[in-house]
Amino acid sequence: MQRTVSTAQLPIGGGAGFPADEAGVQKWIKAHMAAGRDADRTAGLLTRYGTRAETVIEFLDAAPDQALRSTRELSVRELEFMASNEQVGHLVDVFIRRTSLAFRGLVTGELLNEVAEVLSVPLKWDASARAAETKHAQDVLQRFHRVETHSLVS
Repeated sequence: MQRTVSTAQLPIGGGAGFPADEAGVQKWIKAHMAAGRDADRTAGLLTRYGTRAETVIEFLDAAPDQALRSTRELSVRELEFMASNEQVGHLVDVFIRRTSLAFRGLVTGELLNEVAEVLSVPLKWDASARAAETKHAQDVLQRFHRVETHSLVS
């Protein structure tokens, strides 16, 4: 079947309805802030998910959430959302496919271990699988992205 309409100029996913200018971005952020979620965190969700962040925010607000100790950019509920809805099957997916943490050199051993611990529940990883995922993420980050994590895994 041949295309009849080009999608080149059509916003898709989180791009649909994305604010057109900084004033619109600030208005969106203000409209989606809640108790316990400041403007920076809300802006980060908009950056990561586009306007699909509304769905993520609904998920975050549906139950108690807790920020990670090792970064203010992620929370337990957001990682659970990623595991359920964003095709995160491996620890490294969080750092190179779902966030820009690796590209900005912000992945530490503490962060690797904390994210692995949180993901081990929804992804049903035992201690051995969690250790293997952490080692694999560390290897991929170092080999392909030159990110040295100094993992705490023994």
